[in-house]
Amino acid sequence: MSNPKRHHYLPEFYQKAWMGDDNKVTVYRRRHGGRLDIQRKAKKSVGWENELYADLSEADPELRQRVESGF
Repeated sequence: MSNPKRHHYLPEFYQKAWMGDDNKVTVYRRRHGGRLDIQRKAKKSVGWENELYADLSEADPELRQRVESGF
């Protein structure tokens, strides 16, 4: 099994309450100049950060991702 790099701070199962008929959620973002950007996105592409729960002090990639893979 590969080490997960995307760590969700908003679990995918929690987003189901906001999914539409197209199985996507609406994402609102404030852009430069105050412009509001509205998009429909899949739940896998929302609410995550790269290596959010990674232990960056570990050199071994397996140990670095132990918090995410342990849960």
